[in-house]
Amino acid sequence: MTEQIISSFLNLQQRVGGRQSWTRMFCVLLGTNLCCYYSPEEVEAKVDPAFTIPINKETRIRAMEKDTRRRSNSLTITNLCAGEEVTHTLVAESVEQMYQWME
Repeated sequence: MTEQIISSFLNLQQRVGGRQSWTRMFCVLLGTNLCCYYSPEEVEAKVDPAFTIPINKETRIRAMEKDTRRRSNSLTITNLCAGEEVTHTLVAESVEQMYQWME
């Protein structure tokens, strides 16, 4: 089994039916994948993640600049999928936690 590197709750921005919404997910970095679950119990029960974000040498992870609409503890993960950029926006519970995820 792949070693768990870091885990915590993160708020994930998603587009559903053309509208943006935020979902609190329990995220676990396992090897080269950021696995997102609805609860830590799903990890313990070995349930498949709700979705997975690949992390590889082509992945861009960036802290977002604070503006009037965003918190300073936001980060984006961008991958190229089928020739198109796919960006996920995540918000950590604190700036310190955001930087832990970026290490």
